[in-house]
Amino acid sequence: MSVSSSAGVDVPVELRHKILSVDEPLDSRIRALYALKQHHRNEQGAAVLLEAIRTTHSVLFQHEIIYNIGQFGFSSSLPGLVAVLRDKQFDVVSRHEAIEAIGAICSSAPTVTVVLEDTMRDATESAPIRESCELALARIRLAAAHSGDRDALQNRRTHFVSRDPAPALDDADVLAGKPQPPGTYDTQLLKMVMCNPQESLFRRYQAMFALRNRGDSESVAALCSALRDDKTSCLFRHEVAFVLGQLEHSESVEALAEALRDEQEHEMVRHESAEALGAIADPRFWDTLKQYASHPSQLVADSCQVALEMHTYWSQFRPAV
Repeated sequence: MSVSSSAGVDVPVELRHKILSVDEPLDSRIRALYALKQHHRNEQGAAVLLEAIRTTHSVLFQHEIIYNIGQFGFSSSLPGLVAVLRDKQFDVVSRHEAIEAIGAICSSAPTVTVVLEDTMRDATESAPIRESCELALARIRLAAAHSGDRDALQNRRTHFVSRDPAPALDDADVLAGKPQPPGTYDTQLLKMVMCNPQESLFRRYQAMFALRNRGDSESVAALCSALRDDKTSCLFRHEVAFVLGQLEHSESVEALAEALRDEQEHEMVRHESAEALGAIADPRFWDTLKQYASHPSQLVADSCQVALEMHTYWSQFRPAV
């Protein structure tokens, strides 16, 4: 028995059971999610993930599920994502991720854009939720300006394949038909844009992803500085930690560990910092991850537990220090 679909390979019943079973350990469910992501990136796989959201109280697992639904990119997922956005019983992190997933799918349908606009203007909503709506709407409008082609927003000069909340700044110039001469956006200029609270959050994200795409030591230093020095937006800082995890650059570990240890930092930033440390797998920070795996914040604790598994796996492929 399996989930039926007219397209793609059916999701095996054993894999479906592991993802949906409330009795399955969290680490096992997350491994099953990764297996589904690798082998069943189709509408039926997305449907299984949508069903899984309400089978767990783990904000980390909800976050991972919803992120991947957005990366799959099927418009059939939108009603379920909008339902998560509207349901304030979900944690801010899960609702943020639903908004970001909506932006990744890039539907300009009024039923989608109206709820994003209403939520963005709702003063009772937290800053991460309102800012997430701002970013999603900007991405949707940019795609609409290019005949709804969301793939036009994909990075052009990088190996990263993620559907990002904003295209890199230099890619955006290409989109607009106004490519700049080489060297127009040097690292210092990108850092200035990224760290300038007078810039729109979308443009700051564009500068951030341009720095990620460069990935050299100077760019990593700029990102690390933003992670620790920014005081404007925990949503922004959480994305900085995410891109540092994508880069897996050894020079970012101290800043990421500081963010994880910082009890004044928002848990969404600490969560991404923990997972980034797991991906980098520097043996000096195993004990840090181990220590925070029993943190009172369940999101921080779960993130460190997953990061320890990531650390164990990726250490096999890292040269000895």
